[in-house]
Amino acid sequence: MYEYFLRLQNNPYARRIYENYYTSGRRGSPVMQWIRQTWAARGFNIFNRYHYYEYTTDVGLISEGASVEGFYNYMAYGPIYRTVPYSIIGGNNGYFGDRINDGRATAGGLGPVQTLNFDSTAVIQNVAMPGHFLNPGTVTITVFRDGDRVRTRFVGQGNGNFAWLNEVFGNLTFQAVMRNNIRGYRNR
Repeated sequence: MYEYFLRLQNNPYARRIYENYYTSGRRGSPVMQWIRQTWAARGFNIFNRYHYYEYTTDVGLISEGASVEGFYNYMAYGPIYRTVPYSIIGGNNGYFGDRINDGRATAGGLGPVQTLNFDSTAVIQNVAMPGHFLNPGTVTITVFRDGDRVRTRFVGQGNGNFAWLNEVFGNLTFQAVMRNNIRGYRNR
């Protein structure tokens, strides 16, 4: 399913919407902005409890060209959708623009996300900001060496709304994002 989302990059209608609406710096669709603002103003709390999920997977063998720095940079300094699912506006406010450290993105209708990169430890973090449906919450992606392999792990956690949905769909969504990233990194 994530592959279908990525096709929007070359969709002229999607680009026209971006050029006519988002170039002013606004994020998220007008409908979703209204829903999130109303949600926040009313202080709705639905299925609000601590949630946690994690997933670890192989990126590849070091002997076959995989590296911690290479895969980390592929995600941390590439298009925003590599680390913020279903985001089309990058930290530079560009259409499918790049992720930047201490930038802002919008996670596919859920709301604003602060993007942090920690180069010295190969850690990427997305922090749900006020106005995000799942705030407060974070997703931390770590790239690390494990013997002769490069591996990546993501951990999602927080105390936001829809905890059980987040545990299931957050996990599945980030697994799809990681599969897409690993495939792209290997095929570069």
